[in-house]
Amino acid sequence: MLTRIRTLLAVTLVTVGLAACGGGGGGGGSVAATPPDLAFNSLRQKPDTFSDDDLRHLLKRTQFGITQAALDRARQRGVKRYIDDMIDASMDPAFEQLALDTNVPAEDRMKPSREQLERWWLWVMMNSNQPFRECMAMFWHDHFATGTSVLDESERRWYFDHVNLLRTGSFGNFRQMLFDVSVDNTMLDWLDGFRSRDGAINENFARELWELFTLGEGNGYTQEDIEEAARCFTGFDDQDDPMDDSLRVVVYDPERHDEGDKTIFGTTIVGRTGADAINEYWDVIDLTLQTKPVAEFIVKKLWEYFVYLDPPQEVIDDLAASFRGSNYNLKALYRRIFKSEAFYSTRAKEGIVKSPVDYSVGFIRSTGLQIEPSRLEDGLTASGQRPTRPPNVAGWEQNSLWLSAQYAVERANSIQDCIERRSFQEELGVDLADLLPEGIDQNTPPTVDEIVDYLAGLLDVDLTPEDRNRFITYMNTDFDGEVVFDDPFDIAEHIDERVRGLLYILTQH
Repeated sequence: MLTRIRTLLAVTLVTVGLAACGGGGGGGGSVAATPPDLAFNSLRQKPDTFSDDDLRHLLKRTQFGITQAALDRARQRGVKRYIDDMIDASMDPAFEQLALDTNVPAEDRMKPSREQLERWWLWVMMNSNQPFRECMAMFWHDHFATGTSVLDESERRWYFDHVNLLRTGSFGNFRQMLFDVSVDNTMLDWLDGFRSRDGAINENFARELWELFTLGEGNGYTQEDIEEAARCFTGFDDQDDPMDDSLRVVVYDPERHDEGDKTIFGTTIVGRTGADAINEYWDVIDLTLQTKPVAEFIVKKLWEYFVYLDPPQEVIDDLAASFRGSNYNLKALYRRIFKSEAFYSTRAKEGIVKSPVDYSVGFIRSTGLQIEPSRLEDGLTASGQRPTRPPNVAGWEQNSLWLSAQYAVERANSIQDCIERRSFQEELGVDLADLLPEGIDQNTPPTVDEIVDYLAGLLDVDLTPEDRNRFITYMNTDFDGEVVFDDPFDIAEHIDERVRGLLYILTQH
């Protein structure tokens, strides 16, 4: 089907001369708003004057993509209450069970394959009614990068718990999250925690705790600090499960712990013994949080992910101070960012390059054009980002890397695959008519103009008047193999081919 669409598209756009068009790239409500082009460094709470453009910007950045249901809900609730709702929402056990039942047969849950784990999570991203939770889990998955490559059949079930740790921990306390990640089974395996014991210390986790998770490379620690902290991170071991020797379980064995005193950042941590030994993990985390610019590191990374690159230092300092003052409360930090004037400023609305996951999952959620997780997995593999399989301990490169020629082609191919899965979508009950707007007169179908405007808004594509006219022309023409000719859009006859074709065009912009 897409072959004909592409042929018609190419001829039509050459005929009408299509050029490349642009893509979408404190105080209370009574305080006057700062003009958007001047508000880029303002952390004041934005007054309750949110435009549709503001709302679309919020959804685009926090929920993979824009859906009509989310737009309606935010307008009904008010933007600030909607932000609170998306941050405070609790995980739905019934949905989590459905995700498991749909993607991993009961007999495989103790020994899932790598593909089952990946497809389970992708299905959740595509279908969850809490997309912000999955967006945050992906952010922290990149930050605390761990992969299934280190887990064998006897261990891979641990990754279910690891993903759920990211889902829940990202809405709690960052101090607690650091500890939970440090003793997580997958992380212990990924960074050789099981192989670190008194007399055979492994430095991997200690180094990455500071270099990747809290401070940045070389920022305030020495090799000697790494060596001493690594002695604190000892004691864990993986063993055969006494109830099933085909499975591995994790235990903390104080006999494997280095009981000596350690000196980190010039401060002595008194060695602990017995059941108390595991608290040396807390000792290192607390010493780091109390003496080093962890808050600055974290808020800058979040800001650059959700708002814009290279923020002014005063923005980072202000956010970091409030983050520390809240005892590292992540929900409070999210609220401050997403309710700030800066988040809705002109600079914030400039383009940030979507990752392949954001791009593909966003398209699927916005349009409702479902695809099998296995096929989405293939597309993401070719595009360079496969959840559960980061390339290394530093996670994925971001921003302009995703615009390489190869990755750009694979993005288009992934979306094409989704658009072409008509039979699969029909089996699920997907009806393209549900994607279209209501006409101005609800007793008549929407016009071509309304369809173009609506879908461009849903996919956050800014159209010039010239672009808009060219897309309308595309919807009202056909191609007989030699020439383009007028053939006005008829919703009953053309909805499948031309609306899918229009979606393909829009995603290339």
